[in-house]
Amino acid sequence: MYNHVVVLILVHKKESVMQLNVGDIDRVLRIVVGVALIAFAVVTGNLLGWIGIVPLVTGIFKFCPAYAIFGIGTCKECKTES
Repeated sequence: MYNHVVVLILVHKKESVMQLNVGDIDRVLRIVVGVALIAFAVVTGNLLGWIGIVPLVTGIFKFCPAYAIFGIGTCKECKTES
């Protein structure tokens, strides 16, 4: 049983490696919009502004899960050559 657990963990780790897919301009825009939305939430008390965490985090880490799902990438330097 423990052998199966180890194999599953190794397979999961291999598949969960994030390839960077957010370019520089996209990254700056995401961070600015994220900070602006969070500031809006703090100033007005509107909880909807906390959605700004999503673009802020994707901009900081240069990885967007939605881009990965659809095979999109704005980072020219990050693309791996096949």
